[in-house]
Amino acid sequence: MSAIERIQGFACEVTQEEWEELVRVADSVGLAVDEPSRRKGTEDGQWNIAIIDEGAMMAYNKVDDGASKIPYLDFLSKLKGEEKWEPKNGDCVEVSNDDFTTCVKGSYIGVDKESGYHVIRLLGYIEYISKAQVRQFIPTITRQEAEALLNKQIID
Repeated sequence: MSAIERIQGFACEVTQEEWEELVRVADSVGLAVDEPSRRKGTEDGQWNIAIIDEGAMMAYNKVDDGASKIPYLDFLSKLKGEEKWEPKNGDCVEVSNDDFTTCVKGSYIGVDKESGYHVIRLLGYIEYISKAQVRQFIPTITRQEAEALLNKQIID
């Protein structure tokens, strides 16, 4: 996944120092930086929003209509590709005992304060599971579902 795909739709408020750090990271991951924004940054105090627009990162004076404003550190970690997922109450998760070759979908409830285990509702009952056995559920479709949606047979 490219830096543009990871950070598309997000914006953050930045200081001049934070902007300079974002420019360095953008350069290292191959993301273009708008040339006027690269030179000027947030020096005048008005252009204090970092955002991806037209395929390049730029300093902007407001959050775009379609962009979500997130904290600087989250923006930076997304740009680097280091974002870390932490489950929240109600999240759909996958649980596995064998390195995720087989998984069961469940609903995340929280962390048990005494044991530190994650509490998951699986198939109508509650399980206490270590964090290494829990990952984010990313919906996928089967080949048959894809063929039905496309109304065509997929040929290898």
